[in-house]
Amino acid sequence: MPKCRWGKKLHINPVYKKELKQSARMPRTAVILLVYNSLMLLFGLFAFYVTFEGGRRYASVVDYSDILSIYSIMTGIEFTLILLITPMLTAGTIAGEREKQTLDILLTTKLTTFQLILGKLASSLSLILLLMISALPILAIVFSVGGVTLPDLMQFMLLIFVTSIYIGSIGIFFSVLCRKTTAATVSSYLALFVLLFGTIAAVGAVGIVKSLDTEQYYGILSLYTYYNVSIGPFVFILLVNPLLTFAAMIYGQVGEAALIMGCLEQTGAVGDFIVRNWFPISMILQAGIAAGLLAASQALLKPGGKRGRRGIWEKNTRKKARQ
Repeated sequence: MPKCRWGKKLHINPVYKKELKQSARMPRTAVILLVYNSLMLLFGLFAFYVTFEGGRRYASVVDYSDILSIYSIMTGIEFTLILLITPMLTAGTIAGEREKQTLDILLTTKLTTFQLILGKLASSLSLILLLMISALPILAIVFSVGGVTLPDLMQFMLLIFVTSIYIGSIGIFFSVLCRKTTAATVSSYLALFVLLFGTIAAVGAVGIVKSLDTEQYYGILSLYTYYNVSIGPFVFILLVNPLLTFAAMIYGQVGEAALIMGCLEQTGAVGDFIVRNWFPISMILQAGIAAGLLAASQALLKPGGKRGRRGIWEKNTRKKARQ
């Protein structure tokens, strides 16, 4: 066991250590890395080709400012892949143990439910971190031309890390709530769909309903409908949407995604402050929701906590094992 410089042994979560070893030995990890980086490389090369070769075909010079568009595309692809992979990695963590009938054994050990959940989440985040690091050489192609700074890249890494915890906590919650891995996975992806598109649809519906009473209705597909028709504080439900958080980051870094961010304009000091600081506020809010979901998962998994007679039996079994 590793030691710190003061000679004391460092305590490593045994669940995290076990899951990390299993993940490193599984072929699935290598397949995920291969597919992930192949898609990143494919879209990156395609974006470079369209920007430079396409520009030379129709113009005598190449506008190197288009490199910012390549950065937006590549970070968008990586962010989307992380959103799709994270529920798959976390939804089966607890439900899988229940299906293998090993959850009761884990609950009778000296591990607390919080350590169990934290170890499962940390092992999934380790794979996400591995994906982020493996994709850095591909993403660094953008730096060869310029226009993007190192703080921009660090901000993007922070976004992926917090979003992984946010979406991962949803997967953990449904993994505790559902008894089957399939049900937990489907529920996690449905919750993700509601977060990404349900919130936008709800805000859009409010904007369309309000625009019907005015002369500023430009069609259901016009995002500027919601900008011209003030829909009030209801728009701040989008703070829980990871896509809008990503759009706020891109808007602050390269000035794109203006059409999306234009819908968030509000009147008043509080509204203007939230829009100007959309990225940090949404990061804090999403981290808080993740903490709440992990706490709820711990309460559901805790012996005797809303598990009926089975929970009482698990609690008594744990006491006997400790004695």
